Amino acid sequence: MMKALLEKHGGDIQITPEVVVAAAGNWRSGERVMKILLEKRGGDIQITPEVVVAAAGNGKCGERVMEILLEKCGGDIQITPEVVVAAAGNWGCGERVMKILLEKRGGDIQITPEVVVAAAGNGGCGEGVMEILLEKRGGDIQITPEVVVAAAGNWRSGERVMKILLE
Repeated sequence: MMKALLEKHGGDIQITPEVVVAAAGNWRSGERVMKILLEKRGGDIQITPEVVVAAAGNGKCGERVMEILLEKCGGDIQITPEVVVAAAGNWGCGERVMKILLEKRGGDIQITPEVVVAAAGNGGCGEGVMEILLEKRGGDIQITPEVVVAAAGNWRSGERVMKILLE
């Protein structure tokens, strides 16, 4: 649909920041919509921090949207603390998004206490996110009381997260 609209009315359609955020967060077809937007109107599109947060938090295809953004826009993308928190808390594919971020932009990433709390409380893949954080950036991680509370309250994978924290 987006491709047809851009082909037929390309110059008449304004691609606002809200459109790009919506595409990045689109669970079903975010990857395809983002590719089309960047192919057809790449020069007109601004990748704001909100776009990157939406991609990092996209639980269905966030890793693919993030890969597209990093591949096509590379150094123009800011990896803010909010992006890393969104990835750590992403129930669907946070583990994969975090791995991509750390592999491709590891030097730009701060592991804040909020990131560790989000990972510990992530009921979908918190265990995997926590393992990646400890493996890649173990020296940067502080296990605060808030992290332990988040793990203890994680109804789905709290037991596994707690085991990782206590090892």
